[in-house]
Amino acid sequence: MTKTLYVDVDSTIWPAETEYDRVEMELYGTKMLTTHWYHHKELVEVFGENYHQIFWKALDPDNIQERKLYDGCAEVLCNLNHGVVGEPFNLHFISHNPFAKDIREPMNEWLTSVLHTATDFELTVYHERFNKSSTMKKDPTAFGLIDDVPKNVLGAKEAGFSAYAKKHPWNKDVPVPLFDSWHELPELIEKDLTNTDKDAMIDRMELV
Repeated sequence: MTKTLYVDVDSTIWPAETEYDRVEMELYGTKMLTTHWYHHKELVEVFGENYHQIFWKALDPDNIQERKLYDGCAEVLCNLNHGVVGEPFNLHFISHNPFAKDIREPMNEWLTSVLHTATDFELTVYHERFNKSSTMKKDPTAFGLIDDVPKNVLGAKEAGFSAYAKKHPWNKDVPVPLFDSWHELPELIEKDLTNTDKDAMIDRMELV
């Protein structure tokens, strides 16, 4: 059974934070959002209750084809998909987006375009924030999660999945493997696969 890697989209495979900064500068003349990203009370104090408009404008479906992936992301994901490094993985992109209904098809087209040779991927887009580890628990092939949000990677880790975080200021202290460059990720995954194989071998020996 081929294992599945769940992959977040915004600020994990493409630098959404730079678009948030651009929109914030355009609307407010400041660049504070990404340093106070997950603190709702502070965001309200700085921008008011309508701070969500920064996200809405930055994540507009009409702009999706202009998005560029982080350097090395497409290559690494394609290699993971095709088993160039270790065993092959299915890819399941999973995202929260305020335009979930309208963006799913354009996002699917965009992923198909930017990933080039990645042949096996699924895409799930939710309008409301959701527990990604709960979604993964329903999938018997789920292996791990690649994300940038602390509660998401911690939730996956606590649920027994492998978890990896694209390093940002807001997650630098999260106790999961972090990577600055996408080229660092395969080694982290290979290490977890090796540990998983060792654990399975120990379990088999205990059954004998």
